[in-house]
Amino acid sequence: MSNLQIRPYILTVATTIIAAAILYSGILLKSNQNVVTSSRLSYLTQQINVQELGKSLGTLQYGVNQYIVYRNQSALDTIRFFEKDFQLQADKLQQLSKLIPEIKKPAVIICSSFPKTLTQIEARLKKLPPKITLNEAVAIFEDNSNGFKRYWLAMDEIRAFQIKSIKNSTNQTIVAGYQSWRYSIAGIVFMLVVVLVGYLQFKKIYKKQAIAEANEKASEAKRKENEKLLQAVVDNCPVNIFLKDTSSRYTLVNKNLIQALKLEYKDFIGKTQMEAFGHVHPEFILENENEVLKEGKVQESKQWLNLDGQVRYFLTTKFPLFNEQGTIFGLGGIAADITEQNKYEVELLKARETSESAKNSQQLFLANMSHEIRTPMNGVIGMSNLLEATTLNEDQKDYVNVIKQSSNILMLLINDILDVSKMQAGMLRLEKIPFEVRESVKHIYLSYKPLADEMGIYLNCHVDPSIPEYLLGDPLRLNQIISNLVNNAIKFTVQGGVSVDVGTFETESGSFELKIVVADTGIGIPPDKTEAVFKSFTQSSSSTTRKYGGTGLGLAIVKELVELQNGTINLVTELQVGSTFTVVIPFEKAVAEKNQLRQSIQLQKFSSLKNKKVLVVEDNLINQKVARQILLNADLGVVDIADNGFIALEMLQKAAYDAVLMDLQMPDIDGLETSRRIRNDLKLTLPIIALTASVLTENQEICFDAGMNDYITKPFLPSELLHKLSVLLQ
Repeated sequence: MSNLQIRPYILTVATTIIAAAILYSGILLKSNQNVVTSSRLSYLTQQINVQELGKSLGTLQYGVNQYIVYRNQSALDTIRFFEKDFQLQADKLQQLSKLIPEIKKPAVIICSSFPKTLTQIEARLKKLPPKITLNEAVAIFEDNSNGFKRYWLAMDEIRAFQIKSIKNSTNQTIVAGYQSWRYSIAGIVFMLVVVLVGYLQFKKIYKKQAIAEANEKASEAKRKENEKLLQAVVDNCPVNIFLKDTSSRYTLVNKNLIQALKLEYKDFIGKTQMEAFGHVHPEFILENENEVLKEGKVQESKQWLNLDGQVRYFLTTKFPLFNEQGTIFGLGGIAADITEQNKYEVELLKARETSESAKNSQQLFLANMSHEIRTPMNGVIGMSNLLEATTLNEDQKDYVNVIKQSSNILMLLINDILDVSKMQAGMLRLEKIPFEVRESVKHIYLSYKPLADEMGIYLNCHVDPSIPEYLLGDPLRLNQIISNLVNNAIKFTVQGGVSVDVGTFETESGSFELKIVVADTGIGIPPDKTEAVFKSFTQSSSSTTRKYGGTGLGLAIVKELVELQNGTINLVTELQVGSTFTVVIPFEKAVAEKNQLRQSIQLQKFSSLKNKKVLVVEDNLINQKVARQILLNADLGVVDIADNGFIALEMLQKAAYDAVLMDLQMPDIDGLETSRRIRNDLKLTLPIIALTASVLTENQEICFDAGMNDYITKPFLPSELLHKLSVLLQ
């Protein structure tokens, strides 16, 4: 007969003896005081339902383990229900312990200490993260088991006392039985009844205990199953996972890490990294782990290993492991192989460097080309301006006019190419100054009206009177937008004409926006080309380029300039009907005086220049002649020429000059260094104006840093040069 089968009979016999002792205790009270005392103590101990306490405690422990694994409401309900049941049994135990001194100590452990422990366990459960590692789960299970262990020991102590008291009571009863043989028959009948009742009762109790034990075994089996499941999940993760103790010895590794290093499980467990695979393990990884253990913080780093002569890169996250007391007992790590990603990053970095190098080369090439083209263009435009000022017949005037128009077209092309290069390099800067919209539009109208008249089409312009007198922004770029749109419209309009309408409106947010509409009755644009025309070097078709000319930069520049000012541009077009471009740009209103605005420089005689002595430092012979003649025509007294910086410094030491016009790019010593020496070595304060074919904004700043007073780009208008010189000499 198994232990489970014998146990009900043992309980039945014990119940019979106890019942007989209770029956005979009243009869034999006077004859055997020890029997009475022993029976009372035995009776009291039987009131302690250790089985119910054990069932509640076991089910509570099972519920906590269930919640750690599954985090479901069923486990929480189990914890709550059996917590109350256990507390009821504990309260009863506490009352009985006052009558039984021998069980007072274990009763105090169960009744007083257990609620605090359970509260701590529940608090720890609430702090569990959404996901835990296998080692964390194992650690929590162990802490949970240790938390319940002392209460199981206390109940074992109470159960042992029960058995001891029953044995004592039995002995006393046997002795007293010899003295009460006259009552044996009645006692036997009574004991049979008690045996039957006790058997049935204890059988019922035993059944519950058997169910609790079965549930506990099922729980243990489920726990082991979950451990295997977690291990399977860890082993099948596509990343390397490991756990280590505080001595950096492996306590767990997954299959992916084992396969990556081509080792076996036994090669890891209980060993340090250097012991396991020191030949491929760099020292800085161990230093990183020591830092994690010391600071107790999660750290992410990019690490490498030399595996079979091939370097593999890993993105590794290492984190400390804490026990219930908050002490670090190890660390965990997750390492993802990013070798391919690192390879792509290196290639991308190289490609970026190559792209930036090509971009810089492009910018340098365009800047050099601009300089080389602007230098002779300055001679062409300068000489044509000087020639125009002489007495000419009608044919000669026409020739000069053709030269000027051709020069202007070339300059527009050069400026467009340079603007595109600036935009691509992110070097285009916008001004924010007060300007008059009406004056800007009027200037554009007057500039393009002769061209429209020559082509036999009309050019109409309307500016809404409600537009504020002054706006705050970049007038040069706004003029460039409108000019490109008008020029483009006139170029592609054979009959009819072009209209420019400038209006304004306020948005729902109260901001102010300028609306510019340029409409033409020209050839129109095919629907499938409306997006392409805004791209650099693109026109609607190759025949358009052959027939009308152009580079395809105008609309691309317009779009870039509009977007730089946080504006929008829209195109509505129809073949052989015309095109309408609508530009909307936000501006701020400004209040400014006339003298704050940029005024167009009119050709005039400047009285402040009369009889002044100016030194022109220029290595190009043609540009020397242009600058000298422009200055002499303005009634300057003396205009001397220096072919390079060294000659200029000697001439400035020997004679006094009122101003210097300084070319930047010269052999031997450039204009910047010459200017620095004029300021630092010669200690001269006369005005210096830079003359350069470069139009990059940073060059202006460099000129000012070198001690120059102003800046003018080639080719320049005579009036512009004379105006700047006059201002500095006043």
